[in-house]
Amino acid sequence: VPNLVHTLGYLNIAWTLRAELMYKWTCRLLNHMRAKGATVAVPRLRPEEVSAPRRRLVEGFTPTYFLRALDGFARQLPSRSAADPWQIHIQDHFKDKVQLAAPLDDGVLHYY
Repeated sequence: VPNLVHTLGYLNIAWTLRAELMYKWTCRLLNHMRAKGATVAVPRLRPEEVSAPRRRLVEGFTPTYFLRALDGFARQLPSRSAADPWQIHIQDHFKDKVQLAAPLDDGVLHYY
């Protein structure tokens, strides 16, 4: 789905903290796309990231019910890298804030 943004909130602090960061980033991205004349932005791995180790989408949240469900769906969930910009700072609002303020022309997003 072109230009779909899915927000995964924080698990141990207010969900809305990350939702607000993502909302601001999405608006910044859409304004950037408008300025470039683009209608689609697609993230792509850089060549050096293709063979990087993958990690589970969610780590550090350990309730048993969650881990059982995660194990059952692990093959269906997207994975992530341990390196930025693919890193998800599960419970670190300040790291997320810095990462989401990074330049949008970083070689990861491709505009069409």
